[in-house]
Amino acid sequence: MKAAPQEQPKRVSIAGLTLLALGAIAFVLLNNLWPYSTPSRALDGSWAYVLHALAGKAHFGSELVFTYGPLGFLIAHGDTPDTYLWRLVFGGLLLLGVYWQMFLLRFRGPGAPTLTVRDAVFFLVFAPLAVTYAFCGRILFPDGATSLMLALCMVNLVRLDATEHRTARLFIAATLATLALVKGTLIAIIAPFMILMVIRRACFRRGSWDAPIAALAFFLALWLATGNHLVDLPSFLWAMKEISSGFTTGMQADGALHRQTRMAFLALSVLLALRYADSAGPSKSDRAIVGFVFLVLGLMLTKHGTDRFDGHVFSPTFTLFALSLMSFIAARTSRRAALLSVAAVLVSVITLNYALKSQVPDMSAQERRLWIARGGDVISQSREQLRLAGKLRNIQEEQKTPLTVSWQILARACRMSLRLQTVDIYSYKQGAVLARKVQLPPSPPYFRVTRSPWLAKRNQGFWHRRQRQAGFSSLLIRLIKDWRRWKTASLGLNSSHGTACEVDSRCWSSASRSRTLDTPLYH
Repeated sequence: MKAAPQEQPKRVSIAGLTLLALGAIAFVLLNNLWPYSTPSRALDGSWAYVLHALAGKAHFGSELVFTYGPLGFLIAHGDTPDTYLWRLVFGGLLLLGVYWQMFLLRFRGPGAPTLTVRDAVFFLVFAPLAVTYAFCGRILFPDGATSLMLALCMVNLVRLDATEHRTARLFIAATLATLALVKGTLIAIIAPFMILMVIRRACFRRGSWDAPIAALAFFLALWLATGNHLVDLPSFLWAMKEISSGFTTGMQADGALHRQTRMAFLALSVLLALRYADSAGPSKSDRAIVGFVFLVLGLMLTKHGTDRFDGHVFSPTFTLFALSLMSFIAARTSRRAALLSVAAVLVSVITLNYALKSQVPDMSAQERRLWIARGGDVISQSREQLRLAGKLRNIQEEQKTPLTVSWQILARACRMSLRLQTVDIYSYKQGAVLARKVQLPPSPPYFRVTRSPWLAKRNQGFWHRRQRQAGFSSLLIRLIKDWRRWKTASLGLNSSHGTACEVDSRCWSSASRSRTLDTPLYH
């Protein structure tokens, strides 16, 4: 009688490891050789911003046009019937994507899925709430709804087999492409997931891919969640404190609207946990693990309402990379190892939160920027000193940067008359906000002319309305006066630095006056 053949030991593909090593080397080189700066507005709408974001040098939360994506800017900044038509189109696509993602969660293997009455009620309750919250946000698709869609897409991409559900995977890819078009920063989140899927198929032909993929995903999660400041220790400490506070201060809210949206997302995450746990497997322990992971995902999303670090994809990104991937590993490893990994992450994050409380002071957004600019020296710079420095700097900026509402009129008039797609003019409402975020250049504003038939059609109606409200001659005189006033203020701001330069190391020096506006403002 022949002995049963022994199972071959799992081996790692040499080509896969080579690919992983080359990718790591390319990432390190791109992260260090790329100039550290906020991307110039000259890159508006181009793929250069995507490369900039993937290189770890872009700030996701900056007030840039391409934060909204190629089509998101037209959708989020318009008030015409064309804009509402775009909202209906993309809202319908998102709604269809949500329904289809929920439908795919019911797949139990080969064959057609069964749709029960309970599933239909769940679809009708869950999807409209997610899309309604998306339409009520500051931009078209805020972070909670997009993060939820990303979680559903990634779960289905891993669970569904490529040969059995090819149409479903194509639909998932179309949903991801739609989200990326509407919100440009999602491209930087989707790309690492696609890279992980490629590495999964290339690296380990016969072996287990859970451990290296988990390590790589956790590194990418840390990289994105900390605002791309893994090398910058003060920013990294602040970001980790904000991440860990999501576990310990769960449902704190500072407003009725935030409280309602957080409770809604918590309830939705519980429903999602129950539905996904029901289809995860026959083992009750597996269902409990997966349900717990999605419950923590909901807690993190509810915490995301007000606490953000320099970006809109802060807490959800960390959750999608770490916790969702942990659920995939939990379905493929022993229950004991999965429980230990979840417990280790929770204990380490909570411990890190209390450890960082003594190192990172509680401060406002302005004080945090000053603290990071000074290298995070909390020993020599107390909270009171930072506050005093911020007030002094605000007083100086308000005296030197008069900014009126007519600057907004100037920006819109130039955009409408020259048929510009983007106008690089800093039309904030308050001068202090203007000077705190960017330094005024010593030369006139730089306009990047881009022909746009859609904007030309829209601008025609605006120009006629503006002429009816105020005569062209009076508007022109007002703009010329404000132009001279701004010119005088900008020259005065750049001629004398004083204490402002000592407080913020990023302010302009005398040698930077010859810098062209094509180069980034921050270096």
